[in-house]
Amino acid sequence: MFVAKISRGRTIREFVVGVLGVPSAFVVVWMAIYGYNAIRIDRAPDTRGTLTDTIVTQGNPEAALFQFLQTMPWFAVTAFVALIVITIFFITSIDSGALVMDAMANGHEDEGPRRQRIFWTLAVGAVCTAIIATSGENGLNALQEVIIVIGAPVMLLEVLQAVMLLQALRQDAGTARPMRTRQWKRVLPAEEYHRRAQEDGAAVSEYVIRPEYEVGTEPENDTHQPRTWHWQREQEGRPVYQLALTGGASSGKRTAARAFEELGAAVLDSAQMWQQLLEPGTPTRAEVERIFGEQLPTAADAPAEDVAAALDELMARNETARARAHELLMPEMRESARRRAREAGTDRVMVQVVRDPLEAEQRDRFDLVVAVEAPAEERVQRLRRTEGVAADVAWDLVDQAPSDGETRDVADRVIVNDGDVEHVRDQVREIWQDQILPVLDHKSTEEGHDHEGTVHETGSH
Repeated sequence: MFVAKISRGRTIREFVVGVLGVPSAFVVVWMAIYGYNAIRIDRAPDTRGTLTDTIVTQGNPEAALFQFLQTMPWFAVTAFVALIVITIFFITSIDSGALVMDAMANGHEDEGPRRQRIFWTLAVGAVCTAIIATSGENGLNALQEVIIVIGAPVMLLEVLQAVMLLQALRQDAGTARPMRTRQWKRVLPAEEYHRRAQEDGAAVSEYVIRPEYEVGTEPENDTHQPRTWHWQREQEGRPVYQLALTGGASSGKRTAARAFEELGAAVLDSAQMWQQLLEPGTPTRAEVERIFGEQLPTAADAPAEDVAAALDELMARNETARARAHELLMPEMRESARRRAREAGTDRVMVQVVRDPLEAEQRDRFDLVVAVEAPAEERVQRLRRTEGVAADVAWDLVDQAPSDGETRDVADRVIVNDGDVEHVRDQVREIWQDQILPVLDHKSTEEGHDHEGTVHETGSH
């Protein structure tokens, strides 16, 4: 606490260098010079064993220091400097201890009355004097042993402090959600609060007696968004609004995407990007073949559609393979989506048709997740009609695809596709009016652009 108080205003790097680096460097230099000379003196023929005898036999390392300095030039000067350094060490030790005890006795961060700190300083000195007067050296030895025993639990507390320091640094860097206690008002003990209130009522305006949250920082108002390097990179070239469309096989995602496109949105199809990553000769294709091996078509020139279909089938029946494939392909797909978003422009609404609810779960990428649902029988009929597959194959595809429950779990809004395209368009227009237009209007207000044409266009559909 003492070191932290006198280091206020320093950066963490400066603090570490000043508290750990400089003393460590000093010890290294001291041991290199004086330690070597002490060994040399203790092994010299005319002074052999003198320092060892003083320290080990007589048990007087303090005298050994001055005995060592006598062998050096300028003994009077170095001895005087040594006494000054020892005195400063004791004074700063008592001062830092008094500071810590004073802060603990106050119960708050503000510095207490000077007379109170003087009291603790005199109290520490009185206790030390009493121990020396009553017990002599044995009392000090006993006290040192007690301190060593107490040091074990204190060491565990220091480890916990290191963990909490790391958490606090992550919070300050913006990578972690702020701790709840950081959002509370400053608390004073009741006695101190009333004392300050009597002296100056305005002095306690920022304090409370009972813990309570700052206005606007209650848990329900917590909207922390980590400002990490990865987050900043995601925001580069990000569209004004990004929406994810998810759903099961043949649920009508592309029908809904076309409806959004008619309203002026740019559409990205994850299935197309997925296949492009699996084109023959691409690094991703080679990595997929290396990992999944014989479970996929092994021909080097196998079409990307066949590899994608085989990979989809594998992912549908093997959750581990599904997670591994996402781990491999998702970074490439995000980079491709980011590149296409920049090409589309930051003033566009971007709708991305995602293949799997796992993609939509990455909520930092999307402002809204919309799930498209359709009855299983309707989806089977569409598969048979569009893909030309048998009924049993269509049912297998529907069963293997993410269920409506999985997509609904990650969705903010749901579009029900009962086969009526106009009904789907009506639901898309409702989402556009409720969720997207307010954002566009707010952006137009900030940038001075007019989105009224978009509103009229929406009303015409």
